[in-house]
Amino acid sequence: MTSTKKIKAPFKQAIKLLVSACLISGLLTGCGNSFINRSGSSQSDPLATQSMAEVQQLLSSAEQSTGAEQDALRLDAVSILLEQQKTAEAKNILQQLSPSVETGSNQARYAVVQAQLALAEMNAMKAFEWLDSPAVINNSNSQVGKRAYAVRAEAYALNKEYRAAIDEVMMAIPLQTEREKQLSYQRLWRYLLNVDSPTLDAMAANTADTLLTGYIQLANIVKKSDNIESQLQAFANWQQQWPNHPGHQQLPQTQQLLSKASQERPQKVALLLPKNGALKVAGNAIELGFYTAYYHSQRSGGQVPEIIPYDTTSADPLALLNQAAASGAQLAIGPLRKDAVQQLQNNAALPIPVMALNYANRGQQAGNRPFYQFGLSADDEGRQAARQAIHDGHRFAVVITPDSDWAVRASEAFQQELQSLGGEVVGVGRFNEANNNYKAVIGRLMNVNASSARALEIQRLAGKEVEFSGRRRQDVDFVFLAASASQSRLVKPFLAYHFAGDLPVYATANVFSGTVNPQIDHDLNNIRFTGMPWLNDDFSDPLKAEIIKARQNNGTSYAQLFALGIDAFRLYDRLGQLASLSGTQINGASGSLTMNTYQEIERTQPWYIFKAGKPQRLPTMTFNQPSTQ
Repeated sequence: MTSTKKIKAPFKQAIKLLVSACLISGLLTGCGNSFINRSGSSQSDPLATQSMAEVQQLLSSAEQSTGAEQDALRLDAVSILLEQQKTAEAKNILQQLSPSVETGSNQARYAVVQAQLALAEMNAMKAFEWLDSPAVINNSNSQVGKRAYAVRAEAYALNKEYRAAIDEVMMAIPLQTEREKQLSYQRLWRYLLNVDSPTLDAMAANTADTLLTGYIQLANIVKKSDNIESQLQAFANWQQQWPNHPGHQQLPQTQQLLSKASQERPQKVALLLPKNGALKVAGNAIELGFYTAYYHSQRSGGQVPEIIPYDTTSADPLALLNQAAASGAQLAIGPLRKDAVQQLQNNAALPIPVMALNYANRGQQAGNRPFYQFGLSADDEGRQAARQAIHDGHRFAVVITPDSDWAVRASEAFQQELQSLGGEVVGVGRFNEANNNYKAVIGRLMNVNASSARALEIQRLAGKEVEFSGRRRQDVDFVFLAASASQSRLVKPFLAYHFAGDLPVYATANVFSGTVNPQIDHDLNNIRFTGMPWLNDDFSDPLKAEIIKARQNNGTSYAQLFALGIDAFRLYDRLGQLASLSGTQINGASGSLTMNTYQEIERTQPWYIFKAGKPQRLPTMTFNQPSTQ
């Protein structure tokens, strides 16, 4: 029996059916107005309308049933309501279930629904607990199985583990109805937009599934950082190659956004950078990268704006912005100085849109103001480290950083992200380089001193020498490190000294000096760190040679700012696309670029690991493929 079948009522039940309609309405709304009438989205979205009709049918059938069959029908209705984000209505129906539902024949169905409810409450860990229950694992009902795949996919997505989410949704699709497939296609597209291009390429190389291959190709086109005209042509080519692919559902919105971006791209752009003072070198690096990308686009046939440069060394940023607007500028890129960015962020009315090249107060709603922030922030690296550690199966962290502002910010971002994913920071150690107190800080952090003290107390009580082997705390399974290369070379040996050499270490990009030197970096072996994509030999950006040249001539920090300048130009006509198409990543010279709900551009960088004192690119993991490092 499938739980969605129709149950025909005989004529003598007609009165009962009329009463049931009222009961169903009460279950859905708590005796208020009907659910469908309360939801504008249900009226405008054909899939949602179809889903709500199915809910009504299931609840009507449930009223004619009893026992386990009635519970099964109601659970199926609850599942659809949760898909439509109608949590209150779903809870109303759950209250009508019989007590035996938790142990009887509907146990697996009930567990999956509880997992959906946990996701509705943004609790991925609780969802996984329900999905990993024996009832679900040993379930043989395909109706329940396909739902479990879909719910597990959303749980992975909530944890930002999009590769695993794709795996689950691909297993669900062959079991689904046409309506369910349409929802899965939408989810699959959302997941793919959140995956970087190297991972997409690795996935494409490891699948023969034409559905997935077509979607991967389409997602890679969206992520291209070429000029918009070539991107639109690539979409047209895809449509010819894949005439019957369901990805055509996603194309109209994407093409419309790009066409709009092409039509509305700024014709004049103000570039606000310092020409003198403490930030002169940084400003020069960004400017050089910006114009390198500008002229490359021009040579490649792309449309480029007129650039109006302004020196921000000692100028008031708002005055410069007004001056730029009066000169016809339609967008300002910059300023770089943090306090200047802060001043613009606090201004309620900006004369033209601004993409600042630093971050002021992060996590602050921009409202309807066209104010965007983009920069090189270790905060992004901290968040990325938390996501990767959770993906690798770790949960409990200790944090080791110097007592500097940037490191503290990175560690706070790491901690917030880790906690949001169900992890926990169990200890924090901050060392002072001037005091050279690495050993003491790490010893306290690992509780080795307490272990030694216990041994001495036992010896005192026993009255004789006791054989003792020191041990570290056991409530930690990885380390987050935000420190420079020279500092990290001291931290790693002291971890080993305090019996923590077996703990995996995840670090920010600063752990690598930028120069390969195995003689002095052997102490960094097995440290994982995020790094600029151009450290990787497979990085295929057309301006890679220019970035490498900038690093060779002026050092790694200069090259990072040079890459930031490249991306600043590439983003000037992409801000609307990033803001409107949720989850979109653009391949940049400084990392994969996305925009969050605060209109902050976030960077995701590739992962590297030190082996034999040299950084090596960690392999991209595809479907259910564990790390081999």
